[in-house]
Amino acid sequence: MKNNLSIPNFNSALERLRNLSYKLLDLLQGIRVKRHYDDIKFVMQHYGSENAIQKRASYLNDILHHAVTTCSYFEQYKNYNSIADFPVTDRNIIADNFSDFLSSTYKNKKNHEVSTSGSTGVPFVTLHNKQKCLRHNAEVIYLGERANFTLGQKLIYFKLWPEIRVKSWIRNTCYYSVLGLDEEGIDKMMAEVKQDCKTGLLGYSSAFERICKHLDRTNAEPMNYCNVNSIIAMSERLNDYTKESVKKYFKTTIVSRYSTMELGIMAQEDINRTGYFKINSGSFFIEIFDMNKDVPVAHGTYGRIVVTDLFNYAVPLIRYDTGDVGQLEIVKNNKGVEEPFLVNVEGRKLDLILNTKGEILPSQISSYMAKYGDFKQFQFVQCGEKEYILKLNTDKKVEQEDALIAEYKSVLGDDAIVKIEYVDGIPLLGSGKKKEVENTYLKNYPRHSSILGTSQQTDLHESHQQVRDEHE
Repeated sequence: MKNNLSIPNFNSALERLRNLSYKLLDLLQGIRVKRHYDDIKFVMQHYGSENAIQKRASYLNDILHHAVTTCSYFEQYKNYNSIADFPVTDRNIIADNFSDFLSSTYKNKKNHEVSTSGSTGVPFVTLHNKQKCLRHNAEVIYLGERANFTLGQKLIYFKLWPEIRVKSWIRNTCYYSVLGLDEEGIDKMMAEVKQDCKTGLLGYSSAFERICKHLDRTNAEPMNYCNVNSIIAMSERLNDYTKESVKKYFKTTIVSRYSTMELGIMAQEDINRTGYFKINSGSFFIEIFDMNKDVPVAHGTYGRIVVTDLFNYAVPLIRYDTGDVGQLEIVKNNKGVEEPFLVNVEGRKLDLILNTKGEILPSQISSYMAKYGDFKQFQFVQCGEKEYILKLNTDKKVEQEDALIAEYKSVLGDDAIVKIEYVDGIPLLGSGKKKEVENTYLKNYPRHSSILGTSQQTDLHESHQQVRDEHE
């Protein structure tokens, strides 16, 4: 009996040791992350207080002043009265005028490069200054805690990793590629979960769905003594089937996170209020704009999510159109104070892509495009059971077309038929977005009911109804 009890005690001691080590390292470096952590925590927990209001206003005015005085793109707005005087920007505008967005103060400083393909199909590279990186680290720690994850605990991380990763003892992280989540991979992951230590799960929503469907197929029993105390979904829409199944098998509430590589964590679903994303108001100013015009809409109105990053001074993102759509609703927080929450975020609406065996692949498979050229836009379309089209909007054709097709076939299946189509642009949907991935093959979704959960079928029906409406 003593031997059984010694394992969780030892693991708990390691968790505390790792947590203490992180704090000690930060202390030796001037408690830089801790200062940001305390600030984010205060602003988010005391949204309606006079001090929090002043902090948010100060951060916003500071970044606007910095932009007009150090970035040539914003010089013409130096006589601004408020953020309402600034234009809306997006990835294309910034990419085409990058030198004008780059702050003269940070041109010769050591900045962190961030690259992403994102949800709109527009490859994008930007820079983060040191304070932005520290702020992001603090966001990860604090918002992890809001989802019951404590720094130092074991983390199992599901993602489309660009290279093979092994378990990191120092970080206490186990990396799993979503492309390797077959039956063997899931069983291996579940063995990790069942170890006697507190564990957090983080990854694509589709990864959790695949895990739950495997547990369904194998008639697995709910883990009543499971040590998973935190589950965070990202990058894709979290459907009802996955929410309910995760709760059933892991006895833990899964929360969805709204984040992008270029910005950071903008909002996270309240663990006690499904569908309501608490905004990271200490780091971002969020507005909702009309679908077709660059004007803000009233609270409760569906529109484009436009974000101002309060801490990226290297390349200020002012009124940055994320390419996502959603709503802001004013509701009372847990202290009875009215606060805007982000709801109905549709930017990560899952567009299911199936390989030639009919297995679901994550929509991020389009990230393979990054190393094959500089594309204005691209879109990956499944148009048949084994037929796929890669639409590219570019000034220069891909030099390694065969290699690109071969890489996609390695994921889709050797019998996949992949064609490259060069286009002048990707048409907008009725939602105002450009889809990075699309599946026209699943228009006849009832034939694939074994693949799709009930909520996914509803989503597909609504999506294709929208397509039909557009053609009519």
